[in-house]
Amino acid sequence: MRLKATPDDFQVHEATDLRIRQRPGPYRVYLLEKVGWNTVDALGRIARARGVPLARFAYGGKKDRHARTSQYVTVADPRDLSLAAPGYTFRFLGYSDEPMGPDRILYNRFTLTIRELTPGEAERLQAGLRRVQEQGFINYFDDQRFGSLDRERGFIAERLLQGRWEEALAIALTAVHPEESREAKARKRALRERWGQWAECLALSRTRFEREAFGMLAGTAEGAAPKRPEVPPQVRERAAGRPAAGPGAAALASRRCGPFQAALARAPAEDRAMWAAAYQAFLWNQWVARLLRSRGWVAAWAPGRAGPYLFPGDLPP
Repeated sequence: MRLKATPDDFQVHEATDLRIRQRPGPYRVYLLEKVGWNTVDALGRIARARGVPLARFAYGGKKDRHARTSQYVTVADPRDLSLAAPGYTFRFLGYSDEPMGPDRILYNRFTLTIRELTPGEAERLQAGLRRVQEQGFINYFDDQRFGSLDRERGFIAERLLQGRWEEALAIALTAVHPEESREAKARKRALRERWGQWAECLALSRTRFEREAFGMLAGTAEGAAPKRPEVPPQVRERAAGRPAAGPGAAALASRRCGPFQAALARAPAEDRAMWAAAYQAFLWNQWVARLLRSRGWVAAWAPGRAGPYLFPGDLPP
């Protein structure tokens, strides 16, 4: 059996509930269609080609490089930025009153091509499909959702909800992920080794978030007053809402912000949204696993980045 032998073997098309109209509004809406590009690199290239800051672009999530994908993007700029280039197109669709974000994704539609199936594999696949038709399938969030997870230190959003600001910032700025470039991995390891030496960290910084965060911490160390940041809306809702997410959650909305909180607010809005989405997805997966164990329904499992995925056998009627 072979999966993803070519980009067309794995197709992902996003559906959104974003209201798109033809009457001009504050955000232009585009459809980004791409193959062989990840979302950030493609939008970065478009931003540079059109002379628009990347910070004005908003989208729901990062789509796979090794796939044919389509997704919605909003841009806070009145000009038509439509563009076609090798590997991607950026096509204007209309206008919206709000930016695109993870909360505007209804679902992703996947089309998979499986090659070189053996007769035995094909038989098991057909049996599995019949079982799914009869009993459904557990809608786990898979490993792609947990890109911000640090296996040693955990989830950034969990630390935020516990009021452990410095730990959250340290994970955000120094966690090393497999898909990153060799240079980025080396830089993050160096930042972690020098954590607390803010001037040295600032000298190593390359991204805007790194420069602003370490610049703020270096200034605070010299006596500058930190700026009160905007609390990420996903976290603010949990802090004010009913399902408490851990000690210190309410403090996010009310406590006077210190330097680590202020530095965290310098993270791109999309990153902050993904931190919250990753932890939310983890809690859902854990709830499903606990339900399966409590009913004695676990028949198989598969390893995962944030813990095993458990699957039932034939369920009782």
